[in-house]
Amino acid sequence: VTTVDFYFPLEPRPLLVFVDGRVHLGRSQMVKDEELRSLLRKRGYRVLELCYKSYSDKKRDQLYVELLDSLGKE
Repeated sequence: VTTVDFYFPLEPRPLLVFVDGRVHLGRSQMVKDEELRSLLRKRGYRVLELCYKSYSDKKRDQLYVELLDSLGKE
């Protein structure tokens, strides 16, 4: 069980978006994240991982553009 930051019920495969901050940069958390997200992909979901080390308006805008780009793909 997990909580995604954004969910888009797209066809043919829904898109799950994870916005990961510093806590996801640790080795053990990275392993857990990869296991879970691999399982989600195997179950038919598209998974988008957006990462940031520090937050700023510029980074927010960059993440937004990445999200929009991903919505147009499939």
